[in-house]
Amino acid sequence: NHTQGCGPLQVNFSNTSPNAENLNFVWDFGDGSSRVFTQNTEHTFQEPGNYQVMLTAYNPDSCFADTSLLNIFVFEDPISAFDVLDDRFCAGVDSLQLQNNSENAVSYLWQINDSLIDRRDLIYPLTVAGDLDIRLTVQNNFQCSDTSRKIIRVSPSPKAAFTADRVEGCEDLLVGFRQNAMDADRFVWDFGNGNQSTDPNPTHIFRESGEYTVQLTAQSTNGCPEDTSLLKVNILEKPIAGFTFDKPAECGTPTEVNFTNNSVGSLDNLWTFGDGIS
Repeated sequence: NHTQGCGPLQVNFSNTSPNAENLNFVWDFGDGSSRVFTQNTEHTFQEPGNYQVMLTAYNPDSCFADTSLLNIFVFEDPISAFDVLDDRFCAGVDSLQLQNNSENAVSYLWQINDSLIDRRDLIYPLTVAGDLDIRLTVQNNFQCSDTSRKIIRVSPSPKAAFTADRVEGCEDLLVGFRQNAMDADRFVWDFGNGNQSTDPNPTHIFRESGEYTVQLTAQSTNGCPEDTSLLKVNILEKPIAGFTFDKPAECGTPTEVNFTNNSVGSLDNLWTFGDGIS
């Protein structure tokens, strides 16, 4: 049915010898396989090469009758091969670098899960965690093909995020923090004032006024790079109350007393004199 093709090549042979029903036959496929004695036959050539198939016909008395020859060409298959050059695969951080090591090929088609890419070598961004099924199908000039396959696992990268129950207040402000990180299993907090914590959801008292940058570093034991998130907390200075007084007369009532406000950082003041008047 055909005389050339890619291996393994299956060929159906039809015997067209005249008066075939009265003859005996021997098929020799030229590839070292066993001979066949049927009138028609089929044979699969496993290796590339040029094979001379010989059909020998004998008369019923086993006298030599005639021989017919036919050449079968089996093309050499290409070899698909590739290397993954990286040893870390983190979603959103790394790219997959694929080096094509195929032989005897002129056409290359990558399949990564459902994506098809026609290119010899490939750099593929890793955007989603999970398994990647990588296949490289190659062809030669005779359209013979071969496919190689590898499966890699892409790890999720940690993503830091957090909230605070308050971001502004007076000194000695107690603030509660809650992490909303993704794909993280270790948390390092820096409160911007020299204090740190590794609690997942810590609280912290800011005792001095100022603006503090709180940083959460989210880490993962899978080896993917850590991620950070920042939030500013504004601590207001607490006013300091103070006053002096001047009482001209030592004795007698009513007595007039002069009070001087020496408070620091105050905007509003409330005096209470101890006699029910404020």
